[in-house]
Amino acid sequence: MDQPDPISAPPDFRRRKLELTLWIMGVGMAIALAWAAVQGWVLGRGYPFNTFLFNPRFRFTDLANTIVISKFANPYLDPSAMYPPFAWLCLRALSILPNSIDLVLVFFTSLAVLLVVVAGVLRPVVPQPVPRILCCLLLIGTAYPVIFCFDRGNIEIVLAALIGAAISFLSRARYLPALLCLVPAISLKLYPVLLLVLLVRQRQISLAFYGLLATVAIALLSLPLLSLPVQTTWKLYRQDVAVYTNFDVYENAMLENSASPWNAFKLVLLTAGKVGLLDPVQFDHHDPFLRHAYTIYAAGGFLLSAVLAVEVCLVEKEFLRCAAALLLLMSMSAPAGGDYRLLHDGVALVCLIMLRTRRTHDQLAVILLALIMIPKREVILTFAGLSESGFADVSAHVFLDPILALAALLLLVYDCPFHAGWSRLRARGLIWALLPGFLRRSLPPTALHVI
Repeated sequence: MDQPDPISAPPDFRRRKLELTLWIMGVGMAIALAWAAVQGWVLGRGYPFNTFLFNPRFRFTDLANTIVISKFANPYLDPSAMYPPFAWLCLRALSILPNSIDLVLVFFTSLAVLLVVVAGVLRPVVPQPVPRILCCLLLIGTAYPVIFCFDRGNIEIVLAALIGAAISFLSRARYLPALLCLVPAISLKLYPVLLLVLLVRQRQISLAFYGLLATVAIALLSLPLLSLPVQTTWKLYRQDVAVYTNFDVYENAMLENSASPWNAFKLVLLTAGKVGLLDPVQFDHHDPFLRHAYTIYAAGGFLLSAVLAVEVCLVEKEFLRCAAALLLLMSMSAPAGGDYRLLHDGVALVCLIMLRTRRTHDQLAVILLALIMIPKREVILTFAGLSESGFADVSAHVFLDPILALAALLLLVYDCPFHAGWSRLRARGLIWALLPGFLRRSLPPTALHVI
């Protein structure tokens, strides 16, 4: 089990963080709703000014369109088909039912799981059942990413429910149920594989390996059920990745997505070109400046991931801080990450609220993540061009949200105290867990004391 930090938080510190979060999210949502009402009902302005959501013409289309694609003989013939095979298998199973029932199954079931998980997590802070349920409803119901995810009909809500349950199990050292939640999440979308680092941190190396093995097995078993040949599918998938890289990463038609620092960087370039600080950048994969900039960005991302992996496994003592940091990194991992990925920042926010220790910037990190949860579509940057919706609807949140998330992540890294003796013990335990069983049986427990 994790050793406690030398500085313990006062008993009511977690409650204060929860109250602060609810105030920020509640007031932010009220202001956003009032602004949209004034723009639409009073001033008579249409989209994008009268809503903080996406174009109403595309409501629920993420789910509806992917279900249509899942019916293709080979879903990867569609250039936007980036899901792993298991996701397409699940979507093909949903295609048997009417779309309205699909929405109920996917979203309301996931929201119910999230409600149960958050209610269980908040029990030590809000022991009374009725106030605790109200707090959960406010945390979930006033979170912009939840509402946006429902508006688009994106299956990210399923991942948020599975990941929230997995972290809840991991925090109580229930590793097998956690793995049973993580494996389906990784099989639906690949990037939750980052959370297997939490199992490595807890020295559950074999479970992390079995999780990877199970994910590969599920993908391979899904292909025959979809009647897809492996070689053809892999070729088409690589082509889809190339289309994604060229269209979503280098071009700016998907610039309204707000979970990626790379999109924030592109918005900075557009702004600098608009005010005359730079020559206008041609957003194309042939542009050498853009390719070099993305290479540097990707290298910085890998370096940050490596630093965070070392910190999680060897330096940080408190599990929920590790989980929050990895969730923030995971939400930013895709260079064109959509708004729905901010759901994972909400899970990270709950982790930070429930921390049992107090460090210098804990409250500031909570404030930053609470600000991510509120809508920020009031400032439309029309000079950014047309987005995926066909409108000039890119707003300031494309810059603000990833910067807030990155700042919160850097605060968690900065606030992590280094204890050389404790880290040596962690390193010994991790190396010992990595050794094959016959070596562990033949070596004395003191064999690693040279570290």
